[in-house]
Amino acid sequence: MSKCFVRFKSDWLNPTLNPLPQDMNAMLAEESRLHANEFNLNSALHELYQYAVKYNEQLILTLDEDEFSCKQRLAYKLEQVHNVMQSSE
Repeated sequence: MSKCFVRFKSDWLNPTLNPLPQDMNAMLAEESRLHANEFNLNSALHELYQYAVKYNEQLILTLDEDEFSCKQRLAYKLEQVHNVMQSSE
């Protein structure tokens, strides 16, 4: 657990501190600002997967029409990714 989360949890559970909603919002906004430039690989992969699901048909058609993509079997590989992801849900 991050130090910030531990501090937040202990402050939240401490009845004498009892943070106000605006205090929590300010603290969470500050934490968000501090970590805004950090890259989250899992989040990025999830966003890419959501895009691939949303535009699956167009992606498959485009990959099937492109010579390089056909040689690399990218449409098939994309379908494999979808199958793995669906089976893990």
